[in-house]
Amino acid sequence: MGLKYMKDLIEARKVLGINENTTKDEVIKRYEMLLKKYKESEEVDGVKVEDINNAYNLIMGYDLSDKPEMQPSEPSFFSKLWAKLFKLDAKKVDNFFLYNKYTIIISIVGIILLFSIIKGVITRVDTDFYLTSIGQITIEDSEKVQENIKKITPSLQAPLAEALYIGQNDQGEQTYAMMMKISASLAAGEMDLILVDKDMYDSLAKQGAFETVDDLSKSIGFSLPKDEELFVKPEEGEGAVYGVDVTNSQFLKENGIKGKKIIATIRINAKHKDIALQFYKSIFETIKK
Repeated sequence: MGLKYMKDLIEARKVLGINENTTKDEVIKRYEMLLKKYKESEEVDGVKVEDINNAYNLIMGYDLSDKPEMQPSEPSFFSKLWAKLFKLDAKKVDNFFLYNKYTIIISIVGIILLFSIIKGVITRVDTDFYLTSIGQITIEDSEKVQENIKKITPSLQAPLAEALYIGQNDQGEQTYAMMMKISASLAAGEMDLILVDKDMYDSLAKQGAFETVDDLSKSIGFSLPKDEELFVKPEEGEGAVYGVDVTNSQFLKENGIKGKKIIATIRINAKHKDIALQFYKSIFETIKK
């Protein structure tokens, strides 16, 4: 290794402000940081951007004396095009893209996501029936349930089936957020047919969230069973039974809706009550006696 090379290497380290123990990763980070200073100028404190490039190439192992291909590269075609379009210096554009490549990539991804969201809002079809389960009840395949709902009622365009699962011992921010979503959906009248476990049934029935079984029987046209275990006295008004135990319904099992105890209810003043009653009847009529 020649004396000239050693002197050049020492000088290159001075230009970049590093020492002989600096790792290659650190050299790259230092190089990119220095390029930031050259966005608006070809020279800073007596050091030219070309000096920075030469020092970097030398330290990274590029022998510039006998390898012309390792000389500081020409600005890319993309940088030249931008420079021509906006009357900028091509080298400055190249340096800008090199230093800000990650920011640019993130920005592009963000723009794509924004357009996807806008497209979704424009093309969105409002939900015309909402079946949901709350508590310790699972829906194996929501899309399958939605397709089956449309087969039963072809007039529906965008039925929604969603499981809002809350375990018996679940606590913390996720459970709190789920309860907030349930409260907001109920308040907004979004839910129609609601399948609940016993704990959620007791809690929501006390808040007056459901139609009574007596009212449902009148709407359906035949008497639904009134299980005394499901009698609940709400915070206001007289007590009543607000749901039917449909745990053994073949309709639910065929659609992959499972739970230790499943009680079918309809939200009071449901937006799509007629459709909810139709599916309520389908669920009840397939209960294994």
